[in-house]
Amino acid sequence: MIRLALIPMLSRSAGKPAYSATLNSRAGEPKQRGTKTKVMRLIRKCGIGILTVGLLFTLVNLLYFSRYVGVCYDCFIKWGVPFPFRQSEGFATAPRFLWAGLMEDFALVITVAVLAVFARSALGAKEGQR
Repeated sequence: MIRLALIPMLSRSAGKPAYSATLNSRAGEPKQRGTKTKVMRLIRKCGIGILTVGLLFTLVNLLYFSRYVGVCYDCFIKWGVPFPFRQSEGFATAPRFLWAGLMEDFALVITVAVLAVFARSALGAKEGQR
């Protein structure tokens, strides 16, 4: 609920209190500005970046998987772009999930997303946009 609150301020000329109207989110609480909203904005941008880059990597991996369907049933093919996270079955083995490759892919998604957000913020600051 937005409420109009009157905050007393000392007038420089007369020494009498003058009142200035400000919009507060709740009665009695000052409106917060500055670092908290900037941090929340940065967290939101990083989250959107991580989702976008994650979806892009998922799409690339799906296209990579569809390329090898039914090609070889005893080849030990490693699946995954850019790091392999699955290995197909061989003659006497079952398919394996490569956890190290999955962790590397996850770390790469986060790194690329954060770097993209900071690069975009730096370019926006140079152009005078935020």
